[in-house]
Amino acid sequence: MYEWTRADRGGFCGGCNRPYESGDRVRLTSVIGVTRKFVRCAECAGGAPPELPADQAPPAPNRDGLAPLQSVRPTTRGDLRRMAGSVLRAVVND
Repeated sequence: MYEWTRADRGGFCGGCNRPYESGDRVRLTSVIGVTRKFVRCAECAGGAPPELPADQAPPAPNRDGLAPLQSVRPTTRGDLRRMAGSVLRAVVND
């Protein structure tokens, strides 16, 4: 199923890899059984319909209150051993 909408955030077209900005016209393609939507820019999809409202961009998600993710990747061999030891202790104690 195809749906024309305005982009809520910037990204890249899945067809031509051209960047698009928030508020640009994009075509979303949804497939039954697939949770993500495929995005195509207006140039790749053959032009957006003229009746698409210019001021109806969906609100961008609010990410101001989110804390940055910490890296869990071990940086040294000692870090790897400590992580493995803590996992083994948790398994043995359960």
